[in-house]
Amino acid sequence: MYEGDGSSNDFDAATETEIAASDLKSSGSYKTAVEKYTEAILAAKPSALLLANRAHCLFKLSKHVAAIRDCDAALEANPDSAKALRIRGECHVATGNNEKARKDLSDVQSIDFDSQAAQMLKKATEK
Repeated sequence: MYEGDGSSNDFDAATETEIAASDLKSSGSYKTAVEKYTEAILAAKPSALLLANRAHCLFKLSKHVAAIRDCDAALEANPDSAKALRIRGECHVATGNNEKARKDLSDVQSIDFDSQAAQMLKKATEK
């Protein structure tokens, strides 16, 4: 994770790399997108959205523990990140931790209704 003190942030490089990562994610190239998101994270202090986007790619690659770590970091930066909560909730469903999944997915609904999160919450509640 980014450990800089802010003095050597290369926001231009981070932004350029993040855009490339987003394009790769949109095309389904999740592994390469993770690499690009990581480059952006190392270039400058990451936003909650950048971390959530990398977490989404990690989730798609079935790297649930790593995705949860990114979501945790995103939520430290922005406790109201509905995207990070939704992805973390999905990871908890995938790993069978339904109690944590219900909490995260319920929290998503209180921030901003999300039909995908509602379906996942229903799945987690049925188990």
